[in-house]
Amino acid sequence: AKYFSLGYNDDAQEYFDYKTLDQDVDKIREEILALNHLETGNPLVPYGAMNGQKCVINKVQFINHRWIIADFYSGAVHGEVLIKYFYSPEKPTDFSTIETVLYSTQ
Repeated sequence: AKYFSLGYNDDAQEYFDYKTLDQDVDKIREEILALNHLETGNPLVPYGAMNGQKCVINKVQFINHRWIIADFYSGAVHGEVLIKYFYSPEKPTDFSTIETVLYSTQ
């Protein structure tokens, strides 16, 4: 699992400025989590509201300089979303959902 992690991938880290890597990753994570506050839920999760509860992203793991995997939930339903991103320090990060996996605890 460490092999597929930004923290252990020197090639992916070269995309970022080594001096600001931690701050850049924190900024991207905050941008993703801020989307949870939208009335319809996090738009990176393509399911909208389920059973009257919006989908929100809970955990974020950086795979490399282009992909993120995140855990999301909406009440009794949860899943994972694979996100493609393009980061530039001067502007908001561009996100797009690649794929999702949905689980139900019912």
